[in-house]
Amino acid sequence: MIWWLLQPRYGFRRASLGIGAIVVATLAGYLIGTRFFGNDPGGGAELYQAFVGGSLLHTVFHQGGQTHRPEDD
Repeated sequence: MIWWLLQPRYGFRRASLGIGAIVVATLAGYLIGTRFFGNDPGGGAELYQAFVGGSLLHTVFHQGGQTHRPEDD
């Protein structure tokens, strides 16, 4: 879904870089999060995951109706 929002607006190359940045940030967040929260149930990891998931969904659905391209300015 993120690809479908980025690619028409920014083109293949910039959209690919954006998806790559999301992958790197997700992996870094996972590695840092497991060190910070550990694997203990009820240690806050569930709330963290809910917050991150909600913020990603909010971003995706909030951008859905816009078709403005930067080069149109």
